[in-house]
Amino acid sequence: MDQNINKVEQMQPTNGIATAGLIVSMISIFIQMAGIMGLVGFILSAVGFSQSSKKNGVGKIYGILGMIIGTIGIIYGIYYFVTSLSNLESTINEIMKNNTI
Repeated sequence: MDQNINKVEQMQPTNGIATAGLIVSMISIFIQMAGIMGLVGFILSAVGFSQSSKKNGVGKIYGILGMIIGTIGIIYGIYYFVTSLSNLESTINEIMKNNTI
């Protein structure tokens, strides 16, 4: 019984950078800043993935998922930015046509 009382639970090691990269990558899908958040998520995930070898593989999956989702966020952000510019250009052209004397 004394052994159970004195037994100390050890915390599982974590990889905070890989986790942060995954979270930022997931947020980049919903908040578009021309792919910048996706890039930040990708970089954090890549750093976390590289550190996972020093931590016995902890965070490897989060790093891989973060890089994949970050890449999707970058592509979606660039697409969103380009289509926004295209819409802006067509709106400006329409305004210029209507304001001619």
